[in-house]
Amino acid sequence: MRKIIARILLSVFLFVPLHSMAAQFTASGTIVGLYFDATPGTERLLFRHTNQINPDNCSKGGAYYELKYDASTSQAALSLLLSVDATQRTVRIYLDGCGPTGWPLAVLIDTVI
Repeated sequence: MRKIIARILLSVFLFVPLHSMAAQFTASGTIVGLYFDATPGTERLLFRHTNQINPDNCSKGGAYYELKYDASTSQAALSLLLSVDATQRTVRIYLDGCGPTGWPLAVLIDTVI
């Protein structure tokens, strides 16, 4: 029975895309800079975190994190980032893959209590 379970788990891990295995949270830290790119077609919010990582080896490295800026998330994301930047509140950023312009893609911002 153990061998069967081990083979199933091994099979699953062999076929899971590598980028999904690299996704992870940053260490706790603060937001240290925000940059909004309003270039038509590539609207995005770039920001820096005190504990930058690049788990997916994105082409532009880990100088910034990219957050897609669209109609469904724009106001909430910008409000949250401005708030935690102004108050220097501790946050963790969940990264999963690379954004369309090559920066690590932030998909979740977790405020640490």
